[in-house]
Amino acid sequence: MYSCSNEKGESRQVKQYTIEQFYKSTEAFGGSFNYDDSKLLFTSNEGGIFNCWETDLESGNTTARTTSTKESIFSNGYVPGTNNILYSEDKGGNENSHIYLLKYTIAKDLTPGATENEIKGYGQILQFLDKYVKPAATNTPKN
Repeated sequence: MYSCSNEKGESRQVKQYTIEQFYKSTEAFGGSFNYDDSKLLFTSNEGGIFNCWETDLESGNTTARTTSTKESIFSNGYVPGTNNILYSEDKGGNENSHIYLLKYTIAKDLTPGATENEIKGYGQILQFLDKYVKPAATNTPKN
């Protein structure tokens, strides 16, 4: 297989991959810096399923912040002014995503209603934002 021509009209051979190599590839996306820009939070399927991962930018060490083996978890970012994270996941592929707050190793569902559209869930998110995001404007870290 050859690629499109370059500016000189020359084509080059494109490396071929097996289907096994293709399916073993790792995906990473998103990205959010913590309050002091020392860590980067992102979503990756490095462990076989999507989870939240965090890289310490000084040491380069990357660790999983969530370790699901059943449900895909997607990072939404750090809570401003903290190292706490927000992430979303559904149950069994039902496409009914819930938003969770991960503080240290304890996760709390901020949208516990049966459906994403329930007022109760959105009311809790608004209360959360009022409590944590607005005070973060001072950039004072809270754990």
